[in-house]
Amino acid sequence: MKLKDVPIKKQIDITALPQTNILRLVKEEIREAMTTKEGKAKAGGLLITFEDREGIQIPQKYNAIAYPVFVEAMEKLGYEDTESLKEWHEYKLVAFRMGYPRYIPTKKIKQKPI
Repeated sequence: MKLKDVPIKKQIDITALPQTNILRLVKEEIREAMTTKEGKAKAGGLLITFEDREGIQIPQKYNAIAYPVFVEAMEKLGYEDTESLKEWHEYKLVAFRMGYPRYIPTKKIKQKPI
C-alpha cells in the first residue's frame, strides 16, 4: 500500500482543546494495563475516540482517575452504556489531579449541530 493512500483523520493537539465541545463517539475499546519494554507502567481504561462537527477526531482515555467521573456524568444523563454517546452531546473539559483533562458529557444535543 502506498503511504499516501492510508486514510488518516485530522487530530487536534490535546493542549488546544476547547473547554466545551460538541462531540459524538465514533470508536471505543478497552485498553488493558501493561508494562512497556522499558519497564514503564501504562494504565488501562476505556479509550473513546470522539469526532467534532468538523470531523476532527479526539481520542480520550478514561482510566482509574477519570472513569468514575465519566460514569457519574453518564448516570446523571440516564445512560447505562456508551451507545447513546454515538449521538451529538455537549462535553466539558474536566481537569484531574494527574494527567490530561478529559471530556465529560453534560447534555444531549437535540438536533444535529451546524
